[in-house]
Amino acid sequence: MNKYILLFVFIVGVYRINAQCLTNSLVINTGYDPTTGLGITPGVNEGPPVPDPHWKVTYETPSIALTLIAGDIEVVPGANADIITTLGGWISDPVGTPGGWISCLNSNTYTTDGTGPTGTQYYMTLTRPFRMCSADSVKLDLYIANDNYIPSTDIDGVPLAFSQPALPTTSNFTSFTHFTQTVYLTAGTHNFNVVVEDYNTTSISSNPTGLNIYG
Repeated sequence: MNKYILLFVFIVGVYRINAQCLTNSLVINTGYDPTTGLGITPGVNEGPPVPDPHWKVTYETPSIALTLIAGDIEVVPGANADIITTLGGWISDPVGTPGGWISCLNSNTYTTDGTGPTGTQYYMTLTRPFRMCSADSVKLDLYIANDNYIPSTDIDGVPLAFSQPALPTTSNFTSFTHFTQTVYLTAGTHNFNVVVEDYNTTSISSNPTGLNIYG
């Protein structure tokens, strides 16, 4: 029997990780309240953070912390990601399920220094934990949008097939891309990880970064 995990780069969680486990399907959209079934209103840039109830920041490059401006609050790795406005605001998903953008800080941008090559210096890893009641095949069914691009995705460190190339720095993956893959998982807790890379352009510039997944 296949189980289905629905992912939205706006990603949402239906079950609390320590309370229930995946027995049939699981919605893990970003920026989503599983109790109401609605997207969570994002925070105001440089305002109090609005945490995502299920997504966590598990890594961010030290260069991000060095480039924050007054009012920015960085998420401590291991804490919940912030729900943010970015890329002009919200994007509706193809099936009408609302979600939201998440990031490693409470604003939609930080300043990249422009001294290094495009990419590699500014990135974050966003993680959605989930729990399996028993070992089984799981079908991932995702729609993903982000700023700037995703070099890798994995479950528990095992690479998935989805990634994006580094396009010219004027381009972003802001429209949703559909991706499916079936994987076999054992019983217990697992982590779906998404690395989001932010371009380091050739000049000092203010760069937004965020992830929006649904499924």
